[in-house]
Amino acid sequence: MACSCTDKLSKTHIDYLSNSTLSYRGGEIPTYIKGDSINEDVWGKSIHCGTSAQFKWEEKPLELGEKLSLLDQMYNSESTISLPRLIALDSDKDADKIDDLFSVLAEAITNYEDSAQNTTLINVPSFYMVGTKLIQNDSIRFKMSCNRKNKQYDGELSIEAIKSFLSDKELNISDSIRSIKLSVEYGNDQWTPYKPLIDYLEFVTENNFCLRNGKWCVFNNSYIDQVLRDVGKVVFINHINDDWRFNKSDLVTYAKTNNIYEDKDKQPYETYYNHKLSGLLNGNLIHPTTVPVDETANRRYKYEVCDFTVGSGMYFVKIGAPADFAYAVDQAMFTLSKLQNGYGKVKLPSKELFEPTEFHLVLINDKRKTLIGKWNDVCSINFLIHLSELKQNLNSMNVSLVVEFVYNF
Repeated sequence: MACSCTDKLSKTHIDYLSNSTLSYRGGEIPTYIKGDSINEDVWGKSIHCGTSAQFKWEEKPLELGEKLSLLDQMYNSESTISLPRLIALDSDKDADKIDDLFSVLAEAITNYEDSAQNTTLINVPSFYMVGTKLIQNDSIRFKMSCNRKNKQYDGELSIEAIKSFLSDKELNISDSIRSIKLSVEYGNDQWTPYKPLIDYLEFVTENNFCLRNGKWCVFNNSYIDQVLRDVGKVVFINHINDDWRFNKSDLVTYAKTNNIYEDKDKQPYETYYNHKLSGLLNGNLIHPTTVPVDETANRRYKYEVCDFTVGSGMYFVKIGAPADFAYAVDQAMFTLSKLQNGYGKVKLPSKELFEPTEFHLVLINDKRKTLIGKWNDVCSINFLIHLSELKQNLNSMNVSLVVEFVYNF
């Protein structure tokens, strides 16, 4: 669906692929399909489908019965195509199934071993929703609470931290999984309101059920095929033997040499890497500077436009596993929303209006030891879903997308 920066999009519809809201204008009908028929002699050249189907036939009235009988046969035969579907389960009608899925999730957490995982169940959004505002979240500290039992943790949320909390507080995972709440620090001793832990969990079962945004959904194989087809259009580059490579000890040396080293247990490798790569590419470093989400409000909530710019390109950097890479996509998506509202331009911390023509996601595989050869080598359906949505939205703004994979070899 085309997007214009001059016309107001006044209506909405839910996208089957991403469960997100699509905007469209009066006169546009997102539930209407027009296509060529599989047999022109029988069905006519084209078919129009919406809440009903329209055919262009030239049969005489008395001959329509035969055509309708044939249509009835086709209606009851097995379909040769399958539309991608991701459907949320109904909390009432599907209550028993949802209970079963929570049992599967509880067992997966109990048996989870970090060293054996290709990805992670955890997906703390890079932007946390509070009403209509967004808060930049660096996952510095977080609190867990359940049945009036609380504990605070440093660092990023992990399955091991959840298991530790359950053990320390003598809680049963099966009984408690829906009751655990999470609060994340987004500023100096400023915390988000408590939110259900399951809203932060990414989990996919072997029989096509998934937990997304705290809701259990079911999807068909065509849904995964569609996601892979969409991300297959995204160009990616593997950086192996060039200056983009990631090495923590080299970054510490670089930081000390350039007087940006911080003497702390948890090193800000992302800051060091952004500093180094932006310098290498002769770019304009922005990380970690933020700007207000809304200039007209109280300016309390801020976001990072991107990590740095090079020419007309915006670069978004994330270190971690594939599930973590969704954070970079979230950041890019929010910046894109600002571009859409700003007629293709976004304000940088320098107050300069920047008009990008390309987005670069620099995704650093901190633990992966094998190269990504194709998109289904990425073991995070959540990341792929986010990426396909970003690609679709960038297309509407005529902004290209390139993914730069970096490895810690």
